[in-house]
Amino acid sequence: MRFSPDGKWLAIGSHDQYVYIINAATWALASKIQKFSSYLTALDWSMDSTALHATDGAYELLYFKIDANGKIEQEPSGRSEFKDEEWASWSTHFGWPVQGIYGGVIDYTHVNRVDRSCDQQFYAVGNDWGLVEIFNNPNGDGAKSKAFRGHSEHVTNVKWTPTHVFSAGGYDQCVMQWKLA
Repeated sequence: MRFSPDGKWLAIGSHDQYVYIINAATWALASKIQKFSSYLTALDWSMDSTALHATDGAYELLYFKIDANGKIEQEPSGRSEFKDEEWASWSTHFGWPVQGIYGGVIDYTHVNRVDRSCDQQFYAVGNDWGLVEIFNNPNGDGAKSKAFRGHSEHVTNVKWTPTHVFSAGGYDQCVMQWKLA
């Protein structure tokens, strides 16, 4: 779930394959849409709070427009419609700026979580090999990362603050903080 940059809406990506738009002032449901074929894994707002992009467990990247009343509609031509959109955050596994996070591996299941840094210069990636990887923004095929090992197995989540990256391990159930140098 994520609040819109203007603070008016809360978008919730659910396990039931819906995106819910909640009015943040009244906590009333403004709208919902079900266009995914699997559970939602990540969603991000545009800087102007009028668009969302989201990914699901089937590795779909879909785009949506949000009107002034909170009504959500899918934008089928989102890839081209929003190619120059400025996103307030980036946590989806797919899209132009994160093409290189897979290291040439075709099986996308080993990347568990993505988060763009507060200054928009880097991406943190948590993967199944117990690594926290840092990539430049943007990155393309063949991109090199700085990889850090601390978890015993898969990294389930990563999150930036202005001075640290936090990571959560699956098997070890540890939260680690990585100071930026």
